[in-house]
Amino acid sequence: DSDGDGAYDCHDLCPTDPGKAAPDICGCGVADTDSDGDGVANCNDLCPADPGKVEPGLCGCSIPDTDSDDDGTPNCNDQCPSDPSKIVPGICGCGIADGDADNDGIPACNDCNDSNPSIYPSAPELCNGLDDNCNGQVDEGCQGCIALEKVGPTTARVGETITYSFRLTNCGDLVLHGGAQVYDPLLGGKIWDGVLQPGQTVTFTESYTIQPDDPDPLVNTATAIGHPMTPQGTYLPDVMDTASWTVDLTEGGGWDKSSLAFIGEGWSCDAGGKVFATVENRGEAMQGPTTWELLFAESGDPKNGVIVASGVIPPLPSGGTYTMSFNVTVSGNYMFKAHQRPGHPGKGELFSNAINFNKSNCP
Repeated sequence: DSDGDGAYDCHDLCPTDPGKAAPDICGCGVADTDSDGDGVANCNDLCPADPGKVEPGLCGCSIPDTDSDDDGTPNCNDQCPSDPSKIVPGICGCGIADGDADNDGIPACNDCNDSNPSIYPSAPELCNGLDDNCNGQVDEGCQGCIALEKVGPTTARVGETITYSFRLTNCGDLVLHGGAQVYDPLLGGKIWDGVLQPGQTVTFTESYTIQPDDPDPLVNTATAIGHPMTPQGTYLPDVMDTASWTVDLTEGGGWDKSSLAFIGEGWSCDAGGKVFATVENRGEAMQGPTTWELLFAESGDPKNGVIVASGVIPPLPSGGTYTMSFNVTVSGNYMFKAHQRPGHPGKGELFSNAINFNKSNCP
């Protein structure tokens, strides 16, 4: 009995293995132990400590090869084990498809409108009645705006005709396509009507003769109303601005003995193109301001042209000068017109020489 197991070698099929008298499952010298109790001896079990497996499979011993979502990838290798369409979260996460129906590069989970490629987070916001940039707001930054300025003389006398100068600007982002109007009750109601593009400015003048029953001081207010419209044709709420001017009425009044004369004019390429003219007061000190206009004609005498700009000449001392200027972009003939102070014995107005401006000279 070589192995001392009580069985004579002649009857012991494993004469050197005291634990066995026959090879059984694992053979002589190897115990038929089944550590995990799964019915497979350790010698034949590649996962002897895992009762659920006899070989590692895809996930290894002690980890089941379960595929909860039946997508062909076991849970151990599937980062989305409950989503049969994904094994990694992707951009939108498990359970949400990373689809991009409008092919704008933004998946549906992050796109507030996956049927329109122009709508996505960080898209430019257009004035179109839509939330283009997916921030929950519609047409932010698309604002209508109108600005009105009004100037005139600070003093006048009964019977004197004064001139008010107006400057109207579209200061918003939308075309005032529904039109813009300026109303001034002292000047007869509506004094301007037209379409204004964003950033566009128009200037114009209106005259008024001081009446005996006008209050002193004479204060009147002009009102500008604009009607902004989106590119899709939707009108937004009207915009409005007001501008007032005060004129002190003098008793009787009379000429302050000032006398203006043009002493030079010309053009330059400043700001892309500019025309200018200078007047000098060759009389006594001006007791108040006066006004000027810029006339334009594509050809011929600009004295018969249209007014394209206007402004105010401040009170000048005797010998004082003032330069009027205006930025221009259109080639043609320009001429400045200035008004003498009320009561001047002359015609009451004077003109500069014509200024021929050619845009090609200012590249």
